[in-house]
Amino acid sequence: LSGQRDLDQRVDVYALGVILYEAISGTPPYVADSVSALAIRVITTQAEHLGQLRPDLPPGLADVVMRAIARNRDDRYRSVRSLIEALRRRGN
Repeated sequence: LSGQRDLDQRVDVYALGVILYEAISGTPPYVADSVSALAIRVITTQAEHLGQLRPDLPPGLADVVMRAIARNRDDRYRSVRSLIEALRRRGN
């Protein structure tokens, strides 16, 4: 959305994080009335923390998903493999 040309695996991490967020919470991390409003919301705000929507989740799971959808790509997992490893650690 921001027009960056040097995209890497963290785009996939973000996409998987969005899918996990919606699958777990029942709602997408961002909702808006139009595509342009949605784009603005994604670029300028942080989604509600998954732990607020689902306080019954196992410890740390919400944090893993929130890290996957971090606005700043440097704050995300470096790869989908790293995300999966973090999810496995939270499952134990």
